[in-house]
Amino acid sequence: MRGFDEKSSILNPVPSDALTYVGHHVDHELVENIEVDCARRIERMDNGEPRRFLLTMGGAGAQRDLFQAIIEHVRPMVDAGEATLFVNLGDHSENWEWLQEEMGSDAKDLHTHFTWEDTRAFADEIRTGSAEGIHVFLFDNTFHAVYSTNYLMRVVDVLITKPSELAFYPVPKIFNERVGGHEAWGAIRSAELGDGTVEMRSIAETLNAIDLIAAEQDLMRMYCDSIIKNKQVGIYDGAYHSVALATGTTWERPVPE
Repeated sequence: MRGFDEKSSILNPVPSDALTYVGHHVDHELVENIEVDCARRIERMDNGEPRRFLLTMGGAGAQRDLFQAIIEHVRPMVDAGEATLFVNLGDHSENWEWLQEEMGSDAKDLHTHFTWEDTRAFADEIRTGSAEGIHVFLFDNTFHAVYSTNYLMRVVDVLITKPSELAFYPVPKIFNERVGGHEAWGAIRSAELGDGTVEMRSIAETLNAIDLIAAEQDLMRMYCDSIIKNKQVGIYDGAYHSVALATGTTWERPVPE
């Protein structure tokens, strides 16, 4: 319970019988399709397709300078066919108003997806198809706002995010500077597992990581290889084990045929 007291008192630890190691909590469809999704990432890279980046933006308005810098930096790469950018604004319409103002007349060139049905259809289309340009996603409810990121993860190459809960998902990741101090451990964990970068502590470092991953191939191969190996040893099986604990059953990963 370290750090859970507002006065920084030393608290009693959680009883050992109340703790169970299960692994990362990840959606079933993400875990189940790790091999095929990673293979498609490598195939797109080998075919010289634009690297697909997914940028997630929270509602607190934090790091807007960073998001603006990323979008401005990536736009020439998009025009050159080197990158495709997906920006998920969640269910925060004020972020869309801000983005339009920042982009000015160039906002007309953005591809918008403002419903779950449109987002799902688009993601399904580009799963085996091409994707170009800058795409913005915005929703009218929290569930679609959150799950759209999970759904889009399967069809992108790299997730750009702060090292919070998304740090534990099986997709190659670039980590922006943390917002909360505890988030440092998300980037540390991911870097140790080999499925994401270390924490980028400045805008310049984040842009450098984007350039590197867009231009080179070795990091993408390393991240994808690590994600597949992590699945094999059960790193991403937390949700399965948690359901088993809650229902009084046991769960083991099926042996591939």
